[in-house]
Amino acid sequence: MTLPSFMKHVRVLESNGLIRTTKSGRVRTCELNQEQLARLVEK
Repeated sequence: MTLPSFMKHVRVLESNGLIRTTKSGRVRTCELNQEQLARLVEK
């Protein structure tokens, strides 16, 4: 998977509140939003 397509997927997940990202220099860290994920699983 290329970086641009990966980042597109990350932006979709982030815009829907499923992950949070932080960037420090060249490193981007992704964190699951467990509350949003739990709501999605319940449905």
